[in-house]
Amino acid sequence: MPRGRRVGIFSREPSESYKWLTDFLLGLSFIKGLLCSKISNSNDWSFREDVNQCKFAILYHSRNRGRLNVTDVTDSLYDDELDYLSSSLGKANVIVIIDDVEDSSDQEKERIQQGQTTITDKATGLFLFSKEDKYTNSNMKEKKLQEIESLIRRSFQLMGLSSHFQTGTMIHKMGRWQNALMFFGLPALVVLYIYGFLYYNFRVITW
Repeated sequence: MPRGRRVGIFSREPSESYKWLTDFLLGLSFIKGLLCSKISNSNDWSFREDVNQCKFAILYHSRNRGRLNVTDVTDSLYDDELDYLSSSLGKANVIVIIDDVEDSSDQEKERIQQGQTTITDKATGLFLFSKEDKYTNSNMKEKKLQEIESLIRRSFQLMGLSSHFQTGTMIHKMGRWQNALMFFGLPALVVLYIYGFLYYNFRVITW
């Protein structure tokens, strides 16, 4: 299945834990598909298949699991997964969300990034949400959600720009060939065919 405008949420938590996040993403009309992928130690193949269906990935971790052990620490949970997401989709298309934290300030975010440097190396953003953040309409929550939306939009627009550029280039080249054929006619087409056949099969033409 093509990746298209599909976002994947990858986590060891059940999808009910981040329903607030899926509700937010489903409200963004430019997202054409949302995939929730449950990570476990026995489904590495399934995880990789899910990654290949997405254009943008969110690695989700909840503090309710007990610790902030995403990467680079004892018993970290997502070292391999974050590395695969980043190498498959590109750093610009991966973010990390840590939910249910007691402190969601920028200072706490900086502290986590300093201790778990792989997050900064492999993802384009880290977002912390407390329980209070999730269930209130605070300015901080809205700012973070807007930034997440902006990163996803940027990811999709870059993909669209690339496709548009490739299509335009192809049309331009086809137009040049069409103009040449209209000018020189069928004899030119025959000559070009013979030239191409001899060159690519026998390398007999040296000029």
